[in-house]
Amino acid sequence: MREIPGSPFPNVTANIVDNAPDVSPGIVTPGLSATRVAPPFLRNDPPPPSKGLVWAQGRFWTFQNNVTYYSGLEEINANAIPEESWPSGVDGNQYPWDKQVNGHAALLDGIAVYVSSTIYKIEGDSLDTFRRYALIQKRGCRTRTAVASLGGSVAWFDSTRTMWVSDAGEIGRDIRPDLQTVDPTQAVVAIHIDKLNHWITVLDPPNGILYVYDLDRARCRRFETHGAERPHQAHDAEAGAEALLGMRSTFQDQLA
Repeated sequence: MREIPGSPFPNVTANIVDNAPDVSPGIVTPGLSATRVAPPFLRNDPPPPSKGLVWAQGRFWTFQNNVTYYSGLEEINANAIPEESWPSGVDGNQYPWDKQVNGHAALLDGIAVYVSSTIYKIEGDSLDTFRRYALIQKRGCRTRTAVASLGGSVAWFDSTRTMWVSDAGEIGRDIRPDLQTVDPTQAVVAIHIDKLNHWITVLDPPNGILYVYDLDRARCRRFETHGAERPHQAHDAEAGAEALLGMRSTFQDQLA
């Protein structure tokens, strides 16, 4: 091996003595820490490629294919950031399901997991208390845009092309025949609440139709839209329907 030009040591075995004390950072001089430890193996991984992000029970929840993933919390050591730590591996923070997951919804005591024909629930607030089970059979959704939640209520456009609210059951029975034309893989659901109006909306993008269910009057009405892709919540009561639709619309009927 050739000697490095300008090296203070000859090309022979040499001993280097480190005279710096090994103490905790911030005490006298930097050194090794006796109180801070690295996270365990596979405990500090970044989130996997996934979608359908919701926040519940102090954790982020996502899904990809037939697996639900969730971030760490009490199992992450104090020197890491729980929201950025997604334990992986065989015993990682994940739940596989028997079918592809299509949506998540935050609940007061857990989350709802939607597949095409079943709604599952993950209940609990820690690794020791989590349990999962089938919440509703023969119900589900086909896309994550068909599910919306607010507080403890969840609204979704079902795979059976009917509209449901978790604490009210099926809504819009009077327009059930109309809803049969809505593609469950493209439906978009939104919850709109302002000072005067409490609405559940279902947008049918291919046909340019917005269905609005008035929770106070228990009535559903239909509006034609012009190129609307996704409804959003309106905070201005006077702008009401126009802001909800996201653009100019032609009313076929009155909500009142």
